[in-house]
Amino acid sequence: MSSIEKPAAERSFEPHLSQIRAASEWLNDVGAALHIPLGALNRLNVCLNEAMANVLDHGGEGGHAAPLRLFISVEIIQPSAGAATLTLCDSGKKFNPTTFTPAPLPKSLDDALPGGLGIILIRGNANTVTYSYSGGTNQLAMTVVWQES
Repeated sequence: MSSIEKPAAERSFEPHLSQIRAASEWLNDVGAALHIPLGALNRLNVCLNEAMANVLDHGGEGGHAAPLRLFISVEIIQPSAGAATLTLCDSGKKFNPTTFTPAPLPKSLDDALPGGLGIILIRGNANTVTYSYSGGTNQLAMTVVWQES
């Protein structure tokens, strides 16, 4: 876990879809305590929801075998600017979403199939997404940067 240094908060959740809401509530509470602006916190929540759902839907047996661990760290650059990084660690199948190429978006709703937008939503809401795999653990770090005027 060398890539996660001194998180401001951390917590584990059971690997069940029902825990996504609890994880989101935890993120909201921690975010408020760390003074993360609401817009940035909402973007982190989209990333959290999509990342957890992807692990639980596609991580295989390993994705359901061990608790999902969340870490959050915050860097305040100046009073009105900062960055928050949410890291999700799981024991699911090795999968690097930073190199995955999603299918093209459908031209209409009639052509749309369920699913397949999670990585697009994560990339669209996070300023930076990094991935590492070590000791059987996926580590997905999603960073949101803010600048308040």
